[in-house]
Amino acid sequence: MLSRGWAIAFPYKDFCIQIDDENFESAEESFLYNNEKIEPSSQSKIIELYSFLKLPKVKSLKLTGNIPIAKGLGSSAALCVALIKRHFADKNPTEVALLATKAEEIFHGQSSGIDPHTISLEKAIAMNPSQNNFIELDLSLFQEQGLTFKLIDSGIEHDTKDVISKISQIKKLDPRFWNYKMDQLAFNAEAMIEALKLNPKKLLPPLMTQSQNVFRHLQLSNQACEKAVNTHKKNGALAAKITGAGCGGYVIGLYKKEI
Repeated sequence: MLSRGWAIAFPYKDFCIQIDDENFESAEESFLYNNEKIEPSSQSKIIELYSFLKLPKVKSLKLTGNIPIAKGLGSSAALCVALIKRHFADKNPTEVALLATKAEEIFHGQSSGIDPHTISLEKAIAMNPSQNNFIELDLSLFQEQGLTFKLIDSGIEHDTKDVISKISQIKKLDPRFWNYKMDQLAFNAEAMIEALKLNPKKLLPPLMTQSQNVFRHLQLSNQACEKAVNTHKKNGALAAKITGAGCGGYVIGLYKKEI
């Protein structure tokens, strides 16, 4: 999300979200996620999303799923993709992803497009938002080497829009420092693409660690995130880093599968 160049995302197919906006009846306006009320600020964004997609105004909405909210795992992109697939069955996965990228800006103010594309295509991809293109990643060697990812919740929610604002402040206060760190992230992302082709077990860990250091230097990692990183390492992870925009959410760890 932060990199000015390529960014990488992997689908997590155990996560899902379902939408019921037709059969769910309520005497009064009701927006639910797993039978819990959705906060008013999110409700207003969902209403705006329906308007953006030129769908009938929604009065009652019931969402069910297992995607954690505000945890850096693409929940807003998943909602956009699910809603578009539900109401625009004629669109192919790439068309869904492009429309979902525009729709996701309702939630963040800015979308790189990587989460909508990863979710809609259901593939691991590398994406360069500035060039508006992406490539599918070959994970055959990653799988042959018995590698896998695991997630740990930092316990802290984050707001992507707030993080983007924080990044803008850093850029304004010290543009040379910001540019240097963005160059590091861009280099690491491109190197990770090559690492997946050559020797992910050897080459991915130092690149993930370097990227986590950038988050730390930009003050986008906090005590809770660092604790999750350390927990991954104690559990035998080869490396660990923040997912999403930082300042909370989940931390991903790279592991060698147990035989």
